[in-house]
Amino acid sequence: MLIRCPNCKTSYRLPKGKYQSPRLGITCPSCRHRFCVQPASSDAGRKPLVLVVDDSPYFRELLCDLLGPLNVSLLAAASAEEALEILRKRRIDLLVADLNLPGHDGFELIRVLRSRYPYPLKIVAISGMYQKDRADERLRTLGADAFLPKSFSPAEFLARVKPLLNLS
Repeated sequence: MLIRCPNCKTSYRLPKGKYQSPRLGITCPSCRHRFCVQPASSDAGRKPLVLVVDDSPYFRELLCDLLGPLNVSLLAAASAEEALEILRKRRIDLLVADLNLPGHDGFELIRVLRSRYPYPLKIVAISGMYQKDRADERLRTLGADAFLPKSFSPAEFLARVKPLLNLS
């Protein structure tokens, strides 16, 4: 398996068959940066996995109801801490996260995800209360792929999500 350090961009080849874990913890020999890698073979034939993070049970259920018909697997979390625990165990393809969460907010969750998980994770941020210019700039800097206010229509939400999951 060929891997690349997200910090120093050095490439390494790992021997085939030596690693059986679904997620590997790697320390780069060049820069000592620690990162996780998931072997590509474990992705073959699986549905995209979507994690919905919102402290409101109503919005979690609404978002899961909208995503359900897309032939994806769904997980839900009520806080950033709960989401991070799920991410320690599972590789997700799309995160849909409220920005106004108790404890660590959605901005902090996105920052942590981008620094810890180098695989191509797509992120949609949502919020009922935000300052558009400041939130949009901060989200772009953190690496969110899309932003929607909670006043979105189902069609608008799906129009943002489907391309991120490579669905037509």
